Amino acid sequence: MMTLLLNQNSKEEALAYLQEQFKLDYTLNLDGLYDLLCTLNIEIRLEIDNRPCLQGILLVFKQASIMNPCLRIQYQKEW
Repeated sequence: MMTLLLNQNSKEEALAYLQEQFKLDYTLNLDGLYDLLCTLNIEIRLEIDNRPCLQGILLVFKQASIMNPCLRIQYQKEW
């Protein structure tokens, strides 16, 4: 299981964090994140702050988990 902690102050910082966690050698954007998540066979524990700047990333995780039955995500929101 991979644990991801999203508590950054901007979408760009959060994407940079995800790029580092997934050890990617390219700049990650929301479309790229969706494409990546749709190819994974992994369980992810996603801890995410309730910040408006992170809501787009949360939506990408939710959409990808619908499209990819091999992707299992446990959500934990920090309020």
